Amino acid sequence: MNQLRLGLAIAGFILALLSVALDSGRLGWAAIALLSGSLLLRILLRQRANPKSGGDGPCDASHR
Repeated sequence: MNQLRLGLAIAGFILALLSVALDSGRLGWAAIALLSGSLLLRILLRQRANPKSGGDGPCDASHR
């Protein structure tokens, strides 16, 4: 699953670069979709790794 996340991120960055180079809005939206998918997978993997954790670590108000 981690390899899929990394692959989505790399493909998203490549599409983003192509979008800028070719001035293509469609490629830009495709890049956003791929990068969003990678982010969602990262969030899901983090929640799966820490199911009892209520916060996200240092940003959690209960640890201050």
